[in-house]
Amino acid sequence: MSGAGGVLWVTAEPPDFGVGGGAVRQAQMLRALRRVFDPVDLVVVGAVEDDEVRAAVDAMQELAASPRRPSSSATRRRLRDLARVAARVPAEVADRRSERAVLRAALSAGAPLRRYSVVHVEHLGLAGVVPAAFDGLRSLDIQNVPSRMAEQARTTAPGSRQRWLLEREAAAAARFQRRAVGSVDVVSVVSAADAADLGLASGTGRPRVLVVPNGVDPDAFASAAGPLPVAPNVVFTGTLDYLPNVDGIVWFTEEVWPRVIQRVPAARLSIVGRRPVGEVRRLTDAGRGVSLHPDVPDTQPFLAAARAAVVPIRIGSGSRVKALEAMASGRPVAATTVGLEGIEVSAGVHALVGDAPGQLAAAVVRLLEDDATAEQVGAAGRALVESRYAWESIGSRYALELSEIVRTGSPE
Repeated sequence: MSGAGGVLWVTAEPPDFGVGGGAVRQAQMLRALRRVFDPVDLVVVGAVEDDEVRAAVDAMQELAASPRRPSSSATRRRLRDLARVAARVPAEVADRRSERAVLRAALSAGAPLRRYSVVHVEHLGLAGVVPAAFDGLRSLDIQNVPSRMAEQARTTAPGSRQRWLLEREAAAAARFQRRAVGSVDVVSVVSAADAADLGLASGTGRPRVLVVPNGVDPDAFASAAGPLPVAPNVVFTGTLDYLPNVDGIVWFTEEVWPRVIQRVPAARLSIVGRRPVGEVRRLTDAGRGVSLHPDVPDTQPFLAAARAAVVPIRIGSGSRVKALEAMASGRPVAATTVGLEGIEVSAGVHALVGDAPGQLAAAVVRLLEDDATAEQVGAAGRALVESRYAWESIGSRYALELSEIVRTGSPE
């Protein structure tokens, strides 16, 4: 330990090395922080199921919150939230209302916070839960920029009422974002583009800005990185009740996939992920070689069986871990521009890119039919994540930069 003091990590998403997305990002950061800070403690809403996470922290408090009411439709849930909160706070904050209250109460009533140099809050939706009396560094990690996501959703919304609601959502989100980043000392973001969307610039002003990209453990996906299959199998992975994923895979299956099947009739699409909502479950009804694999324990067998992976995301900021995992598996990726944001790829080298249905379909078909292109893109993607997006190096850099801020008040 370097004597940098302690960190209290506050979250409503249980960290987990095996789940993916934000859960694995948190797990990797906690492991890296513990090499530098003492202690590293965790306050979390929900149950931590990963024993590796339990071993990565010194102490942990698991809290219970009122369960969210389930919905069979991601779109209906989103519209309900927008109608309720558009004029006041963004949907991300409304989604976390119960968790915010539980965390605020726990931090106010729990052990004194003065033993920590840093109290870190994960996700913009929880900004403001740290008591005003805490006089150490306040840190906030913003994995997605909701104002930008609302603007993107507005461009694809089918009706004028939805577009109006999303316009109000974007304005509410922008107001909340300004207040949130102005109330903390350190903000970590996934990409420089996200920092710009938040109105933040690097330097020594307040808040300090740390760009902490999403990553992947290349060794963990080595078993999936075998020779490319000949069979024209395509895979999409992701949490299937999350609006950007639902929008992306519905659009891809309805608008892009028929064009692929027309060119490659034997092609098969596997949709793999947790908690599929009704819109996703219905994608298999029309046949067309589409299959759904919900709540699987491991996505690697599906990546290993795939000739290509697709990331057809139209709404989002930050970066997509699913793209990095596919690249780490040596699988060539066909994606939209948004699907690859936050990852420093060269189009045509590390991935094929297409935003219109015909363009993305042509990219998928090329990966299915052209062995040389598929192998070159898959190898280039794997090399990219090994050199620039390994969690080990990302986490170490983050921990050292944060400790330098604690020590001197500015990053090196």
